[in-house]
Amino acid sequence: MQDQTINGYGKGIESDSDRANWEQERRRLEQALDSAETRIRDLEAQLNALPESAIVDDRPPVNYLLMPHEAIPDGIRRITLEQADLGYWQLTESTWHSDLAVHDARKAFKRVRAALRLVRDETGSAVYRRENIVYRDASRRLSGMRDSAVMALTLAKLVAHYADELPDDAFAVTYDRIMEMHTMAVRTIIDEGTLLDQTAALIASARPRLVALPVTDETFTTVQQGVTRVYRRGRRAMARALQDETPHTFHDWRKRVKYLRYQMGILSNLWPAIIDVLASQLELLSDTLGDEHDLYELSQLLQRKFFLCDDAVERDHLLALIDRRRRELQMEARPLGARLYAEMPHQFSARMAAYWQTLCDEL
Repeated sequence: MQDQTINGYGKGIESDSDRANWEQERRRLEQALDSAETRIRDLEAQLNALPESAIVDDRPPVNYLLMPHEAIPDGIRRITLEQADLGYWQLTESTWHSDLAVHDARKAFKRVRAALRLVRDETGSAVYRRENIVYRDASRRLSGMRDSAVMALTLAKLVAHYADELPDDAFAVTYDRIMEMHTMAVRTIIDEGTLLDQTAALIASARPRLVALPVTDETFTTVQQGVTRVYRRGRRAMARALQDETPHTFHDWRKRVKYLRYQMGILSNLWPAIIDVLASQLELLSDTLGDEHDLYELSQLLQRKFFLCDDAVERDHLLALIDRRRRELQMEARPLGARLYAEMPHQFSARMAAYWQTLCDEL
């Protein structure tokens, strides 16, 4: 029989039996991928922020960007207050799943910190550090409710990525045990009933200081200085990560990328056609580095808690896949980071200042 090819792969099929085997394997791989993707969708439905159409009516209004006719000091105070109020609401009033409430609250607190970094030179180091510590500690308090769920999602994404190499039920027992661990952790926290209340009280006590945040500069000078600092630190963190290639340095780079991404959101109205694309690429880089770090944390978890994967051969296989995927993600981050941090810090912030001046001239 003459060799045939299927879907351009060029693999010779010698007989009907070969064709049947090939079709059976293709169906198995499709089923495995569908199963892994279903796990990912189910977890992301719980972990990701809800779409605007799904948000209940009493959620505090938020608009995380400076408006064209808004004075910069007024805008920064409004933005930080809105995000702090959103985080407080998630912890005290939200009727959604606790995972979602905690996820959204932590994102809101990170946005507050990014906004504070924009005006750090005007508020002064003492004020900045005091407020930054409040929202940093609030996020850290809540991290335990999220970590195990993120580990389950990370495992599901890993299985989906290597679906063509794995059996249908690859690491299913480990996945189930991680989810059981997460359920128990959340139940314990909710039963104790103090963590969310204590965190909300911390945010409430800091609110008056955001109302009186000492920012008065209506020019772009202070914001430009803030952008310069965040961009410079991200650039340096990238250089350290690419040189040292350690989990710590890659994680630190990711945090710096995220701050810049949030700041680009605040400044989007300066030139949406350009800055929105920049923000989306920063988001992509942040997600890539975040996935790399989550895989590192998963490997550490598996090596601390053997019961999650008590078959030594299977555990070694899983750890090898994790290391392999981490290297892939690190390689993906390199060219993206090189493009995003191609400018010198003062050049990047001067470009933002030029956009701001052009916008002012148009108004």
